Amino acid sequence: MNKETKQYLGLGGYQGCDFNGQIADATLCYLTYTVMTLEKRFTEYQTKGELFSDMEDDLMALTLWKRVLAYIERILRILGETLGLMPQHLMATIRGNDKELSKILVMAEALEKWDEVYGHTA
Repeated sequence: MNKETKQYLGLGGYQGCDFNGQIADATLCYLTYTVMTLEKRFTEYQTKGELFSDMEDDLMALTLWKRVLAYIERILRILGETLGLMPQHLMATIRGNDKELSKILVMAEALEKWDEVYGHTA
């Protein structure tokens, strides 16, 4: 079980210094493993390796999306520190600005089109 979670789900790959983050990372790995094992138990048509292969693209997309969100959060935090604002206040300002909100919606639509073309979900 530990070999599979390390190899396929990235257990132990968390690079942060925050203990809560390490606990959350391990918890998410084992929850994912549990859900995948339950799916295997219900179907019994696939080996765990086949199940991991089928879900690998989805897990990769989720991992990449998690990284993107972390970078966005970091950018907002740095921008907030530079401007003397909290990230929540920055987001409220962006939401209140129709021009900026329309740019965000255009980016979201582009991501949806990319998702349709390449078949990845985040």
